Amino acid sequence: MTAQPTDRELEIFATVMRLHSQKQAAAALGLSPDGVRMATRRLYARLEVDCAAAAAERLGWLRVPECRREGAER
Repeated sequence: MTAQPTDRELEIFATVMRLHSQKQAAAALGLSPDGVRMATRRLYARLEVDCAAAAAERLGWLRVPECRREGAER
């Protein structure tokens, strides 16, 4: 991770995750959709990820189980 996300970036990202929409998050936070989009991009860059699921996992908000190949020993 290059740098820690700011509290504001985390607040914006949490709102996007809760509402499932950057546009709705922007309205809820009193921001422009572009402001939410930019904050989300900055958070992804800080976490060195490229999607919401990866960001949530990196933050410890989501646990993604390992995939198992068909026929692999369990």
